[in-house]
Amino acid sequence: MNKGHPDPLSWRYGANQHRHLANLALRLISAPLLLLSLTLLLIGFWQAGFVPLSLGAIGLYAALAIELHGRHLERK
Repeated sequence: MNKGHPDPLSWRYGANQHRHLANLALRLISAPLLLLSLTLLLIGFWQAGFVPLSLGAIGLYAALAIELHGRHLERK
């Protein structure tokens, strides 16, 4: 029945994806930063404020760059 994975729950815990400890640490930084940045973007759009929009855009770029760096660590 389960031909793809020997352990049906292995895909949930990222057993094959998060082998590098630094990637997990970067994920702990980038995930909250991503949520905060998206919240700032929504506040900036709603209030038409330049400061929340710019901080949200900078934070979003930083969070995605951190995620990309973590993915490169996994490929090594």
